[in-house]
Amino acid sequence: MALKTAKGNMYKDVDKLWQLHSGCEHVCQYCYAKGGLKSVLDIKELRDTNLNLKRPVKIFVDYKSDLFAHSVPELEIKIVLLKCSKSPQNTYIFQSKNPNRALEFKNLFPPLFLMGTTIETNRQDYLDSLSKAPPVIDRANAIKEFAPNNFVTIEPILDFDLPQMMELIISAKPSKIYVGADSKFRVQKELKKKLFEPSKENIESLLQALKLEGFEVIKKFNLERLQK
Repeated sequence: MALKTAKGNMYKDVDKLWQLHSGCEHVCQYCYAKGGLKSVLDIKELRDTNLNLKRPVKIFVDYKSDLFAHSVPELEIKIVLLKCSKSPQNTYIFQSKNPNRALEFKNLFPPLFLMGTTIETNRQDYLDSLSKAPPVIDRANAIKEFAPNNFVTIEPILDFDLPQMMELIISAKPSKIYVGADSKFRVQKELKKKLFEPSKENIESLLQALKLEGFEVIKKFNLERLQK
């Protein structure tokens, strides 16, 4: 099997995409990934994908699902991490809304990696109406344990309270922060009715506060819609 080339609204740190599971128990309403509640491993994809390319690349693993969701068996996680470690020249990017579970496998991560989590807003009550993912406070507390090989993505950015949002981000100790908006907006505008997005003034206040704290902030191109 061949790795997919990253394009579109992907992170700048990603060259290739490697999708191993379908489905995700978090069922976030805004997520573009499809599938059932239980994550299902594509055995053929795992077995046949060649990670030894002509040059080192940055590979986003399970970019449409969550490798560290509770429904993913422990053995599957270990096998995936082992395969990555057998091609140590590459950098592997993982992202999870359950980084607490990722910590259980920290000693098995490949030599070169980045571990990220999502913090869409500080307003947990609102998030609970959109997703079954673990609370953002738990994500922040866990992802800091991967520093300096960690990052936070604020995508899709939802309306927030600046002091509490900054407290969350600072506690996560990310090496970099990506900020983006809902990618479904242009093709599924009815979702806009369900998402409370911040004003451009609030977004600018957050970006300035993050930069004042010394964070590396990368704006994804889909954020432009909210900054007009």
